[in-house]
Amino acid sequence: MNNSKNTNSSTIQDIRTNTQALYLRELFKTGIEKMRTCKGLTFWLFIGWLCVIRLITIMMRPSTSVAAPLFAAISDFVGMFVLPFAIIAATIFLSLLILYLGTPIKALSINRQVRQAGLKNDIGESPLLVQIGKFYDRKNITAMVFLSLGVTPADVEDLQPNIETALDRFIVGVEPGACLRYLIIYTVPADTAFPKVLEWKDEYLG
Repeated sequence: MNNSKNTNSSTIQDIRTNTQALYLRELFKTGIEKMRTCKGLTFWLFIGWLCVIRLITIMMRPSTSVAAPLFAAISDFVGMFVLPFAIIAATIFLSLLILYLGTPIKALSINRQVRQAGLKNDIGESPLLVQIGKFYDRKNITAMVFLSLGVTPADVEDLQPNIETALDRFIVGVEPGACLRYLIIYTVPADTAFPKVLEWKDEYLG
């Protein structure tokens, strides 16, 4: 019995680990797309990458002020690893920057709010926000694109009041994305979706 529980726990942990890896790939892909659509951004990121390499190279360059042969030999040996280390460090920096570019604004808070609303799959995973933006020409409608993780539009509709409260936004539509991997929720601000005060008219009694 304990072995079965341990196996199930391990399987769930593996699924959650794979989910986090999938989420990072989605954010990285979005960051790459932003770079492709903005060539100026790509140029400056490349310049920044080179600057990081140069800075690390300067900071780690061994001093040659001492003429001792042994120290010079050690300096040469250390110097052999400076450039590779600088390239690796700069590449990590660039990758983190791409992830930052691909991460939607307020992604952490929105993911937390959706989770608090109780929107989860069978193993307790909540949809993860991968994109957010205005819906075509409807400036007041925001489209939130999530990794669905098995959560369906029907699940969203069942928990709509909870989700609206958590997000402080009204949901005006929900649908699957181009493939079932994605879930799109359309929302409007809670303070502008409907008038706060409705003007009463006698015609309403009829």
